[in-house]
Amino acid sequence: MKKIVLIFLLILTSLMFSNFYDDLKNYVENSPEYLEALKNYMNVEFEDEFRLNFGTNINKSSLNYDFEKIMLNVPISFNYSDDFELYLAPNINGSSVTLPLGVNFSLFNFDLNLEGNFSFVNDDFRDSYSFSISKNLFDNSDESDLEKEINKLNAKRNLLNVKNQKVIEFLNNVFYSNFYSKMYDVYSKLLVLKEEELKESEEKFEKGIISEIEYLNSKKSYIAVQKNYLTYRNKKREYEKYTKYNFQKFDVEIPEKSFNKRDDLKALQLEVELNKLRMDRIYQLYIPNMTFGFEVDYNYKPLSSEKELKPKLFLNFTFDLSNQKALEEENRRLNYEISIKNLETKIEDLEDQYESLLTELESLNYDYEISKINKRIKEINYLNLKQKLEDGLITKNEYESAMYELLVEEYNLENVEFSILIQKLNIYSFLGYDLLSLLEEVL
Repeated sequence: MKKIVLIFLLILTSLMFSNFYDDLKNYVENSPEYLEALKNYMNVEFEDEFRLNFGTNINKSSLNYDFEKIMLNVPISFNYSDDFELYLAPNINGSSVTLPLGVNFSLFNFDLNLEGNFSFVNDDFRDSYSFSISKNLFDNSDESDLEKEINKLNAKRNLLNVKNQKVIEFLNNVFYSNFYSKMYDVYSKLLVLKEEELKESEEKFEKGIISEIEYLNSKKSYIAVQKNYLTYRNKKREYEKYTKYNFQKFDVEIPEKSFNKRDDLKALQLEVELNKLRMDRIYQLYIPNMTFGFEVDYNYKPLSSEKELKPKLFLNFTFDLSNQKALEEENRRLNYEISIKNLETKIEDLEDQYESLLTELESLNYDYEISKINKRIKEINYLNLKQKLEDGLITKNEYESAMYELLVEEYNLENVEFSILIQKLNIYSFLGYDLLSLLEEVL
């Protein structure tokens, strides 16, 4: 029978923890802040991978009708990211119809084009084809790849920050809804006892049984309890909507110090790499940018119905004649130096912030020791008063006051324990951990 009860308790506890994690996850993932950050991240993450364009260039489209013939020109293109384009440009001019159809795409840093041209002129059908492959001498696509990766890392870090903030927010709300409710209940009962004690002290003072100092101390104690009662009553109302959740106690170990998970630091490292690339390529400012390639045409011979294959090599180049090259060169050097300084400063700041977090945790551990001592003092006092009550040396009110004061210290100790837990989670978040994933393993 004991084994059955034990198994039942284990299953019940497991379900409670599971429900708590599910509540936490729903709170985070359904919050407007998280959804906004997720939307921004998705926009950056899938900006290139899933960008599809389909449409026509209005400026190049035309339709004319002069009662004798129709003239229509509607270029249409279909783009998938920057690496693939399918285009179609039907052109109708009376009885003449031409239909260029082509594909542009990139493969291994080569630009490829495949095009077919189909025409119908007075029932005469003609078709021609061409294929070309070319490469730009200065292929700097790796720079744009780095820029995209930097944007992704920054967006990912922002999403994680929001996610972790909502995790800690939920834990705070659920814990303090329970904490303030318990403190309110205790101070509600303490207030009644202190009010009775104050009346007794007032009567004794008027009769000269106790001194004015004893009376004032009793009044001071009552006012302090009254103040705390009002504070916890307001706090209880503030957190009342979170009472439907049951907080489950758990703990985590302090993680090892490492900034390798921080995506913002990775982004700064990539910025250094990007600016180093641009600085190393300063020479490109002073020499022509050449494009070389190979093209094959399969078209009709002049004044003939026969086709022929014409291969050819080509070389094109462009050269910037502006006088801003020296300025651009200096800007690239400065950008590289700035990115290095930004990275160094970031690492120094992270070191300082990490030490500050550890110091705060150490301070909370001292608070925990003090709170344990305070609780033990109240516990000893409560046990002594219990014996005195049995011996008839004190009133029941004094004994009950000591009991509630012990409860206050017990709840304060729980509060400090929770603050230590939150500080540990802050350290995890600071180092770049996903708190939702972490708690899935812990709970």
